[in-house]
Amino acid sequence: MTALVLALLLAGDEGVEQEIRNKAEEVRQFLKTAKSERELRAAVADLGPLAERAYEINSYELSAKIYDQIERVAKSLKDVSLVLSTRRKSRHCKDVGRAYKRVLHSELAISANKGTGKDYLAVGEFYTFIKGDWDKGVRFLKDGSNPELRGAAELESVVKTPDEQVSLGDRWWGLGKKYQPRALHWYNTAWPALKGIDREKVRQRVRQSLQKKGRTNLPIPKGWSQWPVLTGTNADETYAKSGVRSIRLKAGSGFRSSPIESEPGRKYFLSAWVLSDGGTELGAFRLRMLDAAGKGITNGFFRTMSPADTPFWTHVTGELVAVDGTARIEVAFMASAKSGMVWIDDVSLKDENGEELLQNGGFE
Repeated sequence: MTALVLALLLAGDEGVEQEIRNKAEEVRQFLKTAKSERELRAAVADLGPLAERAYEINSYELSAKIYDQIERVAKSLKDVSLVLSTRRKSRHCKDVGRAYKRVLHSELAISANKGTGKDYLAVGEFYTFIKGDWDKGVRFLKDGSNPELRGAAELESVVKTPDEQVSLGDRWWGLGKKYQPRALHWYNTAWPALKGIDREKVRQRVRQSLQKKGRTNLPIPKGWSQWPVLTGTNADETYAKSGVRSIRLKAGSGFRSSPIESEPGRKYFLSAWVLSDGGTELGAFRLRMLDAAGKGITNGFFRTMSPADTPFWTHVTGELVAVDGTARIEVAFMASAKSGMVWIDDVSLKDENGEELLQNGGFE
């Protein structure tokens, strides 16, 4: 990354930050008179992306401030899951912000074309294992003072074959635990082409990195139920995309949300994170449209498939427009494989206004 490019990015971020502040102030004024749940959730829908954007441009104090605002609204809504998740995000922003202050002088030195190898290393390590922005971080590590990190970073742009990708993953893995996320990136890239013991060696490393000690067979949280069978689905603490819990499903089991009020023509956006271990068939997220009597509508069905036997957290998305006769809608997932396990986390269903319709999609 050239000094000129970095300087332009820093200057551009100031304008973006002011835009975020202006929009956040607009929402704050709106909240002075907002009373209904729909109004409050509309404010949350606007504030969430603002906090995320502030985080992206390194404005961590602003991001934390916006998350604190969301937490206050969540308390008004008595939405415990939203309170906990936003509180966690606010604390994370503050922690990252403190770390960023320690490397800001190095980033400014680089922007002035006066950066040393230590400056590039400090900024690169901040973006990689503190902020998790590896694509940005490795560009700094390529010019850093650590020869091992520099060597791994230089290979990022030249690896092509699955064997080379696994080899680079091994190299990042060997540098220590804090560099395992980048190793997983390259293992994930190579995964579809891996077979035999190469596949199993990678699987073991992925488990070692992602799996946590925790309770299993916990009750499904409020707002969700087992479907279509009454066994095989539980909250689980051994895997989690964020927070401490996910939903674990045995082969052939499933779960669904409580019905959500809807109407014909309304558009929905579904997203979730899925991790699977074993099995040769796909699982499927389903958006089911129900009539006023609670029966499924024949053509009111949409599904988006999740990958089979992929032990990395994979993002799944889908869209749906409610058909005529729709009165309610529900989110469901069915693990159709005959073997293996599936974990689901951070399920989200938003309408065209960006309003989050699910409560506790993180299953905390």
